[in-house]
Amino acid sequence: MHLKTTLLAIACLLSVTLTHGQTTILGELKKWHTVRIQFQGPSTSESAAVNPFLDYRLNVKFTAPDGRQIDVPGFYAADGNAAETNASSGAIWEVRFSPDQIGSWSYSASFRTGSDIAIDLASNAGTATSFDGANGSFSIGASDKPLPDNRAKGRLSYVGERYLQFEESDTYFLKAGADSPENLLACADFDNTVGSKTWGPHAQDWNSGDPTWDGGKGKGIIGAVNYLADKGMNAFSFLTMNVIGDGKDVWPWVSSAHSGLDGAGGQDAENRTRYDVSKLEQWEILFAHADSKGMYLHFKTQETENDQLLDGGDLGTTRKLYYRELIARFGHHLALNWNLGEENDIFAELSDPNQSRIKSYAAYVRDLDPYDHNIVIHSYPSQKQPVYGPLLGNEDFTGASLQSNINNVHDDVKYWIDQAEASGKTWVVANDEQGGHQVGVAADASYSGDKGEQADNRDEVRHRILWGTLLAGGAGVEYYFGYQTGETDLTAEDWRSRATKWDDARHALDFFNEHLPFWSMSSNDGLTGKSDNYCLAKSGEIYAIYLNGGGTDQLNLNGQSGTYEVLWYNPASGGSLQTGSVSSIEGGGSRSLGNAPSSQNSDWVVLVRKTSDSGGGSDPGDGACQGAYQEQNGLVVIEAENLNTTSGWVQRSAASGYTGSGYLEWIGGDNFGSPGNGTIPVPIQINTPGKYRFQWHSKVGQGTNPTEHNDSWLRFPDASDFYGEKSGSRVYPHGSGKSPNPEGAGSAGWFKVYISGSTAWSWATYTSDNDGHFIYVEFDTPGTYTMEISGRSNNHLIDRITLSLNDSGATDLNLAETPCDGSGNEPVAVSGVTVSPEVVSLFIGQSLRLSADVQPASASDKRVTWSSSDASIVSVNTNGEILALAPGQVTITAVTADGGYSDTALVDVSPPDDPNDPGDDPDDDPDDDPNDTPGVLPVMNGTTATGLEGSNLVFEFTLDKAVSERVEIPLIFDDITARRNDYEPLQEILVFEAGATLAILEVATVSDNRIENNESFEIRATDDSGSLGVQVPEVLAIGTIVDDDQPMKVSPNPATPFSQVAIAYVQEGSYQLELFDTSGNLQQRLTIEVREGEETSFELGDLARGLYIVNLTGSDYSYTAKLMVR
Repeated sequence: MHLKTTLLAIACLLSVTLTHGQTTILGELKKWHTVRIQFQGPSTSESAAVNPFLDYRLNVKFTAPDGRQIDVPGFYAADGNAAETNASSGAIWEVRFSPDQIGSWSYSASFRTGSDIAIDLASNAGTATSFDGANGSFSIGASDKPLPDNRAKGRLSYVGERYLQFEESDTYFLKAGADSPENLLACADFDNTVGSKTWGPHAQDWNSGDPTWDGGKGKGIIGAVNYLADKGMNAFSFLTMNVIGDGKDVWPWVSSAHSGLDGAGGQDAENRTRYDVSKLEQWEILFAHADSKGMYLHFKTQETENDQLLDGGDLGTTRKLYYRELIARFGHHLALNWNLGEENDIFAELSDPNQSRIKSYAAYVRDLDPYDHNIVIHSYPSQKQPVYGPLLGNEDFTGASLQSNINNVHDDVKYWIDQAEASGKTWVVANDEQGGHQVGVAADASYSGDKGEQADNRDEVRHRILWGTLLAGGAGVEYYFGYQTGETDLTAEDWRSRATKWDDARHALDFFNEHLPFWSMSSNDGLTGKSDNYCLAKSGEIYAIYLNGGGTDQLNLNGQSGTYEVLWYNPASGGSLQTGSVSSIEGGGSRSLGNAPSSQNSDWVVLVRKTSDSGGGSDPGDGACQGAYQEQNGLVVIEAENLNTTSGWVQRSAASGYTGSGYLEWIGGDNFGSPGNGTIPVPIQINTPGKYRFQWHSKVGQGTNPTEHNDSWLRFPDASDFYGEKSGSRVYPHGSGKSPNPEGAGSAGWFKVYISGSTAWSWATYTSDNDGHFIYVEFDTPGTYTMEISGRSNNHLIDRITLSLNDSGATDLNLAETPCDGSGNEPVAVSGVTVSPEVVSLFIGQSLRLSADVQPASASDKRVTWSSSDASIVSVNTNGEILALAPGQVTITAVTADGGYSDTALVDVSPPDDPNDPGDDPDDDPDDDPNDTPGVLPVMNGTTATGLEGSNLVFEFTLDKAVSERVEIPLIFDDITARRNDYEPLQEILVFEAGATLAILEVATVSDNRIENNESFEIRATDDSGSLGVQVPEVLAIGTIVDDDQPMKVSPNPATPFSQVAIAYVQEGSYQLELFDTSGNLQQRLTIEVREGEETSFELGDLARGLYIVNLTGSDYSYTAKLMVR
């Protein structure tokens, strides 16, 4: 429960439907639905001398059926129907509330007046007036809404984890949707709005029965939400105010012209306290429709250009009122976040490095919002550290809305998740904007409208942004439309321009929601063999790996036991899981995933999940685990049919819907008052002490009455504690020596455990008759404990049993069992580490990612920690990304977790020619560029590119401002670990055309069929900045070539004497082939030629049965393989 509540001191509530005739209750009186209460109050208007928004305050206290109290702010509603009447005056005051319980609710209104009382949080501020004290009650029933309606899922709440969770369905939320256009609400159909858009292209998506307002307005924008939902999306964002910003066309106030709001004081400031009731009521219609379509509403409350518009950036009267109006009018929606600033840099503008202002905003919003919605903030790509760093661990912030350059998305999301975890306050981290600002997510090549100047980047978006975010553990994505993409962040009103991007996002959401317990998994790219692939893992149980460009990869299963199935998912087309060339692998080492079922050079996602505990690891029974089952990562999972059954229990498989190979059924007769019959003892090893929730997946096995054949007995005789719990109430088993005890039967420490309300398979697991309590068991120390089950009701079926430490995720039917298997393999020790590049030169503000190559490649633990000799000059994050902060020279060190091996890089930082240059602003208008200073050279940012050998590396070089004329930069290429024949530049001059800030360079790489470590090279300019016309870093770029070669293959294998043996995966050239027996004796030698496109083979000699080593040695390359002769 996430409503802000206080307990009532009384248990009995007076139920009166209406105690004042001037009160009207509107809306569907159902759980999670919006309940509106309108009060007849003083007649006034938006422009009245006594400001109805600021000088009156309506708060309503709601009392829940269980006695909790929730304080909800209300608002001035003009005539109560302003969306239709366009009214600006009237006597109606309204509160909106979304109840979270079925039953009888009561309410009591506080209505007070006084100067600026609306922003005062003190309950007794001002003077009571008019309908103050009005009270009544209403009864709430169950919701009848189907998915994807949010009312079927409940309120989306922050629960202290990386993902938000729906309160009704208990499901975790991953978002995907639109960040653009930021001026979504600049729709001509809203009252008093600068009509920058009509959303006309989506009028065709409006359906009969959908809402409109004011005589049929709104079909375009309502249709746009329909389209996004029909594509499987569940989120969109919008500014609620862009005065002084890029669009200058969205605000909640009464002024119909931007010029009446943009002044610092005077009438403009007064106007910013007067809200446009009819416009906001029309916004509400849009948001309510979005709720019904399962949408997450991303409220962006300000942008960088206007972050000082309200009270000069302080938390003053105008800003407090702004937050109150938004929360009072829209806070009842079930899925939303409050974003306190887009590209917010007020820390720099007002010299506030501790972010005290932003913290004060968040605290005020948290105090006002009765539902504790997610609170986030957004930054420039280069300012994450000064924006987010001071907010880590803050009690009010619950997430980050990241803007990242497209190649940095995955690492950025991982970094801020890790930083938040380390602070003790987990954040919900999403990627909500992608750079550079010209591109972001480009229009589809197939789009028939304006596509702008930028090419379709679907593959990159799918890989880098979408899957890069999700497999980093991120909460989801919103797509930004760059300023050169036709339908842009300001002009877009046709979401069909990104149809393929929505399809790809839907496929990703389907995969995560259907196949992964993603909330219990974490990013672990180091388990794969290639640096450009992503991996989300729950080690020993399930893995999801994204293969960029297809090919194959290795999965490190060292230390893991069992058999794992290998399944493939096409991220571009979705659909069913498929089987590739390898259908299963064993734990206990680094295993090849094989090849995709088709289109092997395209992106694929590989799903690896445990299917059995045989295979891999060390032999069981070594004493490592003393129980039949063990807790792993806070979870115990038991397939009931695998238990050692006793008399009265039988294994069945007739009732469909079970997991595993069947279920248990009790047929030993009814034992309603005498537990202990047919007792099954189950020893369980607990490694992590704590409080575990007990659940089983069970079913009524006979008849249609859900209260018969629905229970069995349960006991934990040696646990530290065993009890039922519900809303703070706790009951103990009869005969346990503790009280109170549950309603119903029981004795000797046994709980009667039943399902309720259904005859189908269900996770409902309760004790205490007619007062269902969840069941918990506590273990104070690690050790082996006994769970006991005995029969109670004939024909009760039990499928699987779980114990979960964090009370979440345990009901996923795909979770693998956790038996004791004594697994454990010897790890491969680290022997060294190499950091590259060894020497780096940067300008202040530039960043670069260093790489740490841990040897050997098969090392089990490749973790490294990074440190800087002076973090005030160069900072380094956990991913090796360095940021130049001040002039000077520092040493960056990487140290391996295994063995403590280290290596260093030397970083030299210089100031740009103009030390006052603040860098680029992706959202600034071209004609208002503060960096456009005559005589100051543009500054180039260093960059990196990574790709599989055989592909082209694409480098994007950016300038902080456009060049006035064509600039040509001659380049030189220096090897770091690569060799010159590993790559071939397609051009050796980098060209910035006049007026450009972006230049592209492509470098071809060579596929050499040689197993090797990743290789890198650096790119430099041949001349200095003065002769080039731009300022360049000493190292312009680092290129990394990722090896994807397979070992030499000989076939057939085994072979027979005198047969032809074919050779594959070898670079063309002349080689000496030698065969040795296992004692090192040469058995055969010959010379062969390998030619591209031709099959190469040799005739095997008269060799005895046994194992042989095949060596191939050439002038540049050598290979080896094993060959069995029979």
